[in-house]
Amino acid sequence: MEALKTTNRDAEVEVLAWQNLQPGLTRTFEVPLTEALLDQFAACSGDINPLHMDAEEARRRGFEGRVAHGMLLGALLSRLVGCHLPGRNALLLASQFKFNRPCVAGETVRVEGRIDSLSEATQTVSLSVRFLVKGEPRAGATALAKVQK
Repeated sequence: MEALKTTNRDAEVEVLAWQNLQPGLTRTFEVPLTEALLDQFAACSGDINPLHMDAEEARRRGFEGRVAHGMLLGALLSRLVGCHLPGRNALLLASQFKFNRPCVAGETVRVEGRIDSLSEATQTVSLSVRFLVKGEPRAGATALAKVQK
């Protein structure tokens, strides 16, 4: 995906040891929701609903422009877990989303993740995630990730 390209992918993947994880630990990043990114996600997912593909159609239906796919935010949650918090040694096990208001092409979404709790017994981390545009919450999620020692 264009907005996620980098020359050195390993430089973007954090390696946090289990002992360094703690409730309250946070990570954030921002992603511009470009027309190209929405096109690439539509091609990958096969979801070519006109709300996602045609700005005029989306406006006729009461939206500000092309609506970003909800699961594009899901992919950003996966990026958060696998690259930042907990990072390289994590595998996303579960997630639950609540969408407040759509994100649209041309906006920049800020992804904010926070560790809520850890389970030593199961080597899992529970996270809360917010998706914001100009400080306004557009969606929220909870996630559970397995962390290898």
